[in-house]
Amino acid sequence: MPNNNSDIVSTLVQAFSALSIFVFYFGWVWQDAYLQMFGVRLSAFEFPFYYFLVQGLKLNFPFQIEGQTFTRWECFAWIINLMLVTLTLIGNTSKRVKEFYTNHPLSSVMGVTFLLAALFVGVHYVGTNAGHERAKAVLRFPGQLRPVIYEYQSETKQKPKRFFGYLLVLTKDTLYVLNSINLEANVSAALPQNGATELAIVPLDRLSYSTTTGYSVGN
Repeated sequence: MPNNNSDIVSTLVQAFSALSIFVFYFGWVWQDAYLQMFGVRLSAFEFPFYYFLVQGLKLNFPFQIEGQTFTRWECFAWIINLMLVTLTLIGNTSKRVKEFYTNHPLSSVMGVTFLLAALFVGVHYVGTNAGHERAKAVLRFPGQLRPVIYEYQSETKQKPKRFFGYLLVLTKDTLYVLNSINLEANVSAALPQNGATELAIVPLDRLSYSTTTGYSVGN
């Protein structure tokens, strides 16, 4: 009995370890595809490791985290993850599969490699399309993002100007804002033409202050 329990625990650990890798990759691909739609690359940011796990969970569990309804990409993500866990469990528990591994090691390795490669291609495809779809929705309706008001000083001798926009990303040294509008200028003239969404990249060391829903930063 102890050996059986140990085998079960070991099998579950392997299955969920593989699943965590896929969730991480889902998050990484999703975030990179999402940011590319705004003209920036993921390499421009220093996101921590756990950030991509959270993004991967958002793709797989939209109800619990974002309150969104399921899209086809969430469904595809679930299918890929269930296939991964199922194959891992079968491979570690089925006697016939283990016997095949023993008698045909080369074929087994090639088959497993092919299946994993196919699943990773699926993860890349689903994550990329899910990121693009989310970015397109934001581009159509930037108001889905958190509003931000900030005061920016372009040169030391100039008076700071106040701007309004929608927060795309806030890092430790940069503010990325969509539809940045100068509040001191004519608002109608400052609005992007033809519904275009422009990205303003603002260094935090040039801010007098910045306020968003939930928190504020400033010098």
